[in-house]
Amino acid sequence: TATPHVREDIVRQLHLGRPTVIVTGFDRTNLTYHVRSCRTDADKDRGLVEELAARDGLAIVYASTRKAVERIAGMLTRQRIRALPYHAGLDDDHRREVQEAFMQEQARVIVATNAFGMGIDKPNVRLGVHHAMPGTLEAYYQEAGRAGRDGEPAECVLLHAFCDRFTHE
Repeated sequence: TATPHVREDIVRQLHLGRPTVIVTGFDRTNLTYHVRSCRTDADKDRGLVEELAARDGLAIVYASTRKAVERIAGMLTRQRIRALPYHAGLDDDHRREVQEAFMQEQARVIVATNAFGMGIDKPNVRLGVHHAMPGTLEAYYQEAGRAGRDGEPAECVLLHAFCDRFTHE
């Protein structure tokens, strides 16, 4: 959590009069974390379909590249799971349409790069899946933390293959 000095600086710079300051830790007791070992993308795809079949509710699937986002969303659609791709390569109008469809629950799954989620507050996401390991622990925490924002139980699954680390290196 931010130190008192940092909190005071935020209040000052935002010109907040008498803000209510709530300080909490980073422990989200409603989130359960899992790591599923995989060797190949095909293993990850099977694991993803199994994770989605095992649970109800909305899901965010994070992938490391635009190409992976498109491939995974297509694979899920072929498996009869309503999934939409979201990444910075989409034009602004299309990106807004995809985001709105997910927010209105017209699609169960959004497959995204980390371009999705900043400023997004969809409280009832029940599953967050990382199809590849994020570049940093902080990125993982931020992205996984987009599940269960309503305080209800949610699952966070990392589909991990050793070779994922080379994407970031």
